[in-house]
Amino acid sequence: MSALEKRIAAALVDETSSADLAALLQETEAAITQADANAEAKRKMALDLTLSADARGAREAQQVAESIRDRLCFALPRLKARYQKIAAQENLAQLQAEFAAVEAARDALARELGELYPEVVAKLVDLFSRIAVNDAEISNLHRQRPAGVSLHLRTPELEARDVDGFTRDRPSIAATLRLPDFEHSDRMVWPPPSTLLAVLASQGMAAPPHAGGDWWRGREERAAAQRGEQARVAAYYEDMERQREEREAAEAQARRSRR
Repeated sequence: MSALEKRIAAALVDETSSADLAALLQETEAAITQADANAEAKRKMALDLTLSADARGAREAQQVAESIRDRLCFALPRLKARYQKIAAQENLAQLQAEFAAVEAARDALARELGELYPEVVAKLVDLFSRIAVNDAEISNLHRQRPAGVSLHLRTPELEARDVDGFTRDRPSIAATLRLPDFEHSDRMVWPPPSTLLAVLASQGMAAPPHAGGDWWRGREERAAAQRGEQARVAAYYEDMERQREEREAAEAQARRSRR
């Protein structure tokens, strides 16, 4: 058995990489081409009386050359099958490793989203609700100004963005923002239901325009009404938060029961 044949035999049973098998395949195919040419030369030599006086020896040499070629040809399909099997195993192992890495990243992002989104949304809803109330208070103050008084306040968003008004190309964030509920994304937690928006908006309509000299009267009544409306808004979001916590507790209990 030649050194190449020994390596082929070992590669068919031992642990071998697809790269080594690919190189061995290439070497085997080249050896088959060479062995075939050698066998053909030995065949012609065995037939040509002028080239070989020993017919028996020439025939034996031809048979040996053909045997070497045939043994390599017989091993080649098995070597190709071995290569395909090992390459498939290596590809699967690499794919599984990539899946594991991507899955770990996915799980980390899912945890971060599950923790961060409800927290951020709750803070934004609270912030924009208070901004809406302050917008209404500013609007009330503007309506209470006596004639000729130039006191003016920009709303919190205008002040934060350092602009004097909203345009089509630069609209209000609070007015265009949409924040879906994490558990029920078909429901918006911002903007709140139109009834609550109307409550917030109504705070800016409490005072009649041009209140005249009696502009200070009724402020306590309006402030009390605003506090009541703010309490209704806060109660709405507190109820939403309570429902979310109850859902999470029920889901956690269900998961513990399935274990």
